[in-house]
Amino acid sequence: MTTAFTVAGICLLAIYSVYFLLNRRITRILNSEKILSRVDEEVNSLILELNQTTERNILLIEDRIKKLTALMEDADKTVLRLNRELNRKKDETEGYSHLSRMRKIPVPADEMVRESEKTDENLSEKNRILDMYNQGLTPELIASRTGTSIGEVELIITLNSRKG
Repeated sequence: MTTAFTVAGICLLAIYSVYFLLNRRITRILNSEKILSRVDEEVNSLILELNQTTERNILLIEDRIKKLTALMEDADKTVLRLNRELNRKKDETEGYSHLSRMRKIPVPADEMVRESEKTDENLSEKNRILDMYNQGLTPELIASRTGTSIGEVELIITLNSRKG
């Protein structure tokens, strides 16, 4: 019987030792300070990574903004240059139209239009415009009679004068 008590005592001592060791290990693992410390380290690591990514993205955006600003400045310069060129061409065209009108003998506009419409019904729009212009009509009057814009009329006249 004493051996049975001894064996039982040793078993109880072994069970208590295992319980004590497991309890200690579980307590260490579940220690709130350590868990908070690990979570804090992980959060700090994520914040650092987000900051680095944000800085990189900001640099990329600033670089693209600089490039777009440069492109916009180039586009503005091109628009200004094209507007100046357009105004210069318009002034030249008006000057040439004025000179050519001064050389021709004016004929009543309605009479010329009626004659040109009768004789040129089969001509293309371009030829009608050129014929009216050669008869002394102004580009504005030609545009109103043909239903085309003044710019188109002046363009046809200018292109034809360069060919001839």
